[in-house]
Amino acid sequence: MNVLAMGSFFLGLALLCIIWRILSTSHKRNKTLPPPEPSGAWPLIGHMRILNSQIPIFRALGDLADKQGPVFSIRLGMRRTLVISSWESVKECLKTNDRNFLNRPSFAASKYMGYDDAFFGFHPYGEYWLEMRKIVTQELLSNHRLQLFIDVRVSEIETCIKELYTTCSNGSVLVDMSQSGNTTGSKEPHTDHL
Repeated sequence: MNVLAMGSFFLGLALLCIIWRILSTSHKRNKTLPPPEPSGAWPLIGHMRILNSQIPIFRALGDLADKQGPVFSIRLGMRRTLVISSWESVKECLKTNDRNFLNRPSFAASKYMGYDDAFFGFHPYGEYWLEMRKIVTQELLSNHRLQLFIDVRVSEIETCIKELYTTCSNGSVLVDMSQSGNTTGSKEPHTDHL
């Protein structure tokens, strides 16, 4: 009788554990559903072939958003990437749940070329990132610092417009603006401000 009571006790305990495990995993599964992902991802490149077609990237992502909804994920290589196309979802991600979306993946390039992820733009969220954000906001992007460099920006714009004028003065010419995008200090020295 004693063995029968012990056996039924352990059997009941095992059934209780199994039922609890099933209920707890099904409850968690409903909360953590991943966003929808379009079909057609290849094993190593993911959805890169969709984005590497003749259609511009914004149109390809817009077409996917029409099919999948305002929030979906694609795979760029081996990494899953969240794509958000509605302003309500963007506001929820960047205002309400901003701490959940602050981390960025660690890449080998940022580790080796960026002094072990020390670059401000690539560093993961933490104490160092918060301190660097404070320094950048106060020292580099303050109104005083922007006013110090206003004549540098004005002279660069004037130089760019003069180049466009001399290039186009002969008639209509196709101009590649990507070559004249970032020329700060390359043509005119601004050593008194730097």
